[in-house]
Amino acid sequence: MKLAKTKIIEKVGVSLKDPKTLAFILFITVMAIKLSIINYPSPEKPPTECISNFDGCGFVFDEAHYIPAVRKLMMGEPVNNEHPPLSKALMMLGIAIFGDNPLGWRFFSVLSGSISVALLFLLSYRFLRKIELALASALIYVGDVMTFNISQIAMLDAPALMFLLLGSLLVLSGRRVLGYVVLGLSMLCKTSSIFGIASVILIDAFLQAMRQEGLSKRVEKGLNSAALSTLIVMAVFLSGLAVYDYAYNAFPSPFAHLDFILNYHSSLSYKCTENVMLLYCIHKDSPYSKEGVVIDLPLRWTIPINTFAPAPYYVTEVSVDGYSYKPIAYYGIYSPIWWLTWVVLIFTAPTALRSLLQLFSRKYGSISEKVILDLFVFIWICLNYFVYFPIAYVLYRWVYTFYFMQTVPAIALSLPRSLWEDRVGKSILVMVVSIQLWWLFMWFPVKSELHVSILKSLGLPA
Repeated sequence: MKLAKTKIIEKVGVSLKDPKTLAFILFITVMAIKLSIINYPSPEKPPTECISNFDGCGFVFDEAHYIPAVRKLMMGEPVNNEHPPLSKALMMLGIAIFGDNPLGWRFFSVLSGSISVALLFLLSYRFLRKIELALASALIYVGDVMTFNISQIAMLDAPALMFLLLGSLLVLSGRRVLGYVVLGLSMLCKTSSIFGIASVILIDAFLQAMRQEGLSKRVEKGLNSAALSTLIVMAVFLSGLAVYDYAYNAFPSPFAHLDFILNYHSSLSYKCTENVMLLYCIHKDSPYSKEGVVIDLPLRWTIPINTFAPAPYYVTEVSVDGYSYKPIAYYGIYSPIWWLTWVVLIFTAPTALRSLLQLFSRKYGSISEKVILDLFVFIWICLNYFVYFPIAYVLYRWVYTFYFMQTVPAIALSLPRSLWEDRVGKSILVMVVSIQLWWLFMWFPVKSELHVSILKSLGLPA
């Protein structure tokens, strides 16, 4: 009997050292947490009364755009054509399976967000080969309130990011064609995925080029790799648009649809009368507010001074015996790791730039996984965060704080690697993970009575 118990314990121990098993456990855990709150908030009105008037419909943030659009799509009307169709098709599938209710609307967003945690764990393990570092990356990612909230509701972003992480993992693991097909699906969910896709294409082209000797061969190999990768992604993307356009008779060709998407988004510009230290500006010409709308510019997203105010996506407040608390409170808010973006950039830049200079060396040189990780993180941050600087400051296009959600995986990947070198660094890493998880606990969107009681006993707002 004791021998049998010992063998069971040994098998469990071996399983917990297997990254795929741990990734599955992470997925199940996060999925269970997300499913437990998926019905909050719920609508007070039937779907037929929530197509044009949204009060009492239970929509969180941009669900007010997408759920009515999905209902019209299910009736055969082509709408919301400024965005690609795949994320909306997943919402339609959810409604077809579970009904026109919060579970149906949000299921595939919740599923995608949960899978993303497991994918980030596997991506971190792919680079660092340490279970504890991969787990730290996953927990840092889980603790990001913005990412958690956006992947809890029916929006385009969670499926887009899930496919983006899966495609990245496949490409970096050598399954390049399949990886780029998946990246095409990411772009078919949301066009801003193109920044993440460009990051993967550049990194992959660099790695393919470095297998050659001589600058001319490297340039040729890199360009060929980038061209083929781009062709696969665009073929998947345009094929998806073509299927949608044919089914709904929306556009004569996918190229006409793409032209419409580009023209629509290029027209979304702001006009600011006040600009405060490049941090934010006031857009006066708004039908929603006479005082104007505050536009939080990209620099403000990542500095701890004069941080942007949490955006109330959906908040309910209750008062009991003079104590007010918010049982449902979806906020668009940063997490502490956003402020470490610049630290990560400084840490990864020297290694990334040195590796890029190797392109000009005469001989082939092997590149370690840690160097590839630094290059991956550096390019990812540049193309997924810094790209919004010219978009916002030069082109005056609308930007939103939740766009940073696509940069968070890079920070979560880099911090454990950056801090694992010595005992002090390990202690700091434990502190960072703990702060991230505590931050999520404080800003968790749906709070139980026990949750509220804990925050209240600590003198914290609930």
